[in-house]
Amino acid sequence: MVADRAAHNLLASGSIYNCYSGAEYFASKGYRADKNIVIPNCFMDISEPIVRAERAVKHIVTVGRFVPQKDYRTIVRTIACLKRLRGDFVMDIIGYGTEERNIREWIGKYGVDECVNIHICPDNVQTLVRDADIYLSASLFEGTSNSIMEALNWSLPVVATDVGDNGRLVINGCNGILHSVGDAEGMARSVALLLESVELRNRYGTAGHRHLRDNYSTEIFESKYINLIDEGKLV
Repeated sequence: MVADRAAHNLLASGSIYNCYSGAEYFASKGYRADKNIVIPNCFMDISEPIVRAERAVKHIVTVGRFVPQKDYRTIVRTIACLKRLRGDFVMDIIGYGTEERNIREWIGKYGVDECVNIHICPDNVQTLVRDADIYLSASLFEGTSNSIMEALNWSLPVVATDVGDNGRLVINGCNGILHSVGDAEGMARSVALLLESVELRNRYGTAGHRHLRDNYSTEIFESKYINLIDEGKLV
């Protein structure tokens, strides 16, 4: 890091980061902030927006590696809190990793076996996300979250923790709701609010899809690099 920081501060015209939280982190380590350039990850092949009909049983979904960073215990606690409020939902947890055993134990401990499904490396991830109604994320830290971008692509309202660049993907009260890390009860109340109204879910979902298209498309990603080259800053 010492050598890299010296190169950034004294030699390079700038350093490119794929998320604002990354740029902020390195600025806190002494990297010149005026040389930090952020070009967030993009999302390829953005779908057409989806408007969903009401249905009796709604699906909540989360996708990610089964690692401590994703805080699946809070996911399971959220579902346990939600179960006390209403019962018209199922939770689909999609992924794989070293936390699988813990996740299964938490599901049993919090008594949500009958309403939580675990999918290990399924070959239909995008179908499962597309056919859901709400996306839930409890991560302890993130950059530009690919899984949240996938949720926005499928016009899903998002309930997530306010970490990393989540606040740039999820505009609180517009396309989703943000919470502090570990706030299982608060996230449960937000999910319950979304379960209550298909109109609200569709309004948030449409806004999220538009936000993704307007700010994270491949075309925007490419244009930012081209502008850097044209300005002579990318050397």
